[in-house]
Amino acid sequence: MELSRRRRTSRGLPPQPAAAAGAYRTGMGVVAEVVPNGKALGRAQELAELYLKAPEVTRRNTRVHFIQPLKERIVREVGYGLSLEGSSSADLVKSMRGTAAERTRTTS
Repeated sequence: MELSRRRRTSRGLPPQPAAAAGAYRTGMGVVAEVVPNGKALGRAQELAELYLKAPEVTRRNTRVHFIQPLKERIVREVGYGLSLEGSSSADLVKSMRGTAAERTRTTS
């Protein structure tokens, strides 16, 4: 398991992979449970069944609780990237039009 750069930096850790069991023991907050090899799918299905026993409104609100910070981050960070992508695309189109115009002048 590779810890994110931000998480490593905030914890003062060197940039290296960490074993799940070690991360669990040190309490890094990125591993909630460690299961034996080959048992992850079965445990995930157990957790899903447990989750589905909760009322629908609880499940919906739990989802919102975890998804909302991701949506906010996307809104904060994607806009700038899209504006850069848009300006790059506009420059590309301009350069392609210039190249096409030069080709027609030279062939005519």
